[in-house]
Amino acid sequence: MQDQLKQACERQQRLDKERQDERSRVENERLALLARADTERAAAYEREQHERQALLDREAARSDRERARERSDLLELADHRAQAAALAEENRQLRAAAAAFTVTTQTVADRPLAPPCTTTPAPVTSALPINTSPGPAC
Repeated sequence: MQDQLKQACERQQRLDKERQDERSRVENERLALLARADTERAAAYEREQHERQALLDREAARSDRERARERSDLLELADHRAQAAALAEENRQLRAAAAAFTVTTQTVADRPLAPPCTTTPAPVTSALPINTSPGPAC
């Protein structure tokens, strides 16, 4: 009987050990699954962060391009305004010169070419002697 008891005890210990080994194996598998899930979550989080950063970088680059385009447009507008102001000034000067030219032309045109004669010459006849001496200037 002692032999049977010993064998029963050994068999119970072996079964306990098998159960314990099975529990350990299941626990190890569970921990491995949890570790894999954590790794996958961390990788997904990293990918998401990387995608967010890439999106932010693209937005920043787009914004920089827009600001550069706006600066360029503003500089071009300032150039156009400066050109317009220069053309307006040139136009003003040309109008002033044209007005001065018109006044000068009118003044010259209004003046007689020669002063009027104060004496009228007498008709020349063959009976009268011709005076060849210089007379009053007309």
